[in-house]
Amino acid sequence: MGIFYVKNRLGQYGRPIKICKFRSMVPYSDVLYDELRRTHGLDDYGKIKNDFRITRIGKIIRPLCFDELPQMFTNIPRGEMSWVGIRARDETEWSEYPEYHKREALEHKPGLFGVGRLSEGGASSGVLKIERQYLQEKAERPFLTDLKYFLKLLYTVPIKEVKKIIN
Repeated sequence: MGIFYVKNRLGQYGRPIKICKFRSMVPYSDVLYDELRRTHGLDDYGKIKNDFRITRIGKIIRPLCFDELPQMFTNIPRGEMSWVGIRARDETEWSEYPEYHKREALEHKPGLFGVGRLSEGGASSGVLKIERQYLQEKAERPFLTDLKYFLKLLYTVPIKEVKKIIN
């Protein structure tokens, strides 16, 4: 079982990469994904609603993206990911987005901190909108755009999660 989990994702230029995460779901949870998506539906962030596959520790580490921390020591040093950008997705997840968006997004390294977390309400159309905005800004000012979104994420994500707990 272990505390780490390796997932296959598409990296820059659509190259396959393996990302390492802290395990936050029960083993073999991927096998249930399609069925749960059909029966439970997706929340505003494209995650399964009322997902019973999430472990007790997963309920604590997932909202603040702590399950992603191993990527700081694996994917980022290997040059497969950057600190901020569009979240690494697998082929199935990318199939839900317009082809033009996938093509443009995959010109860049995926980000440890996904800019989609900044979307208002989180609905998939909101994620697409914020990712499009990020890509447009990044084309003009790559470093400043990444810095801007990184700082926004550091401020916004914890506040969003605290509000969820309170409500």
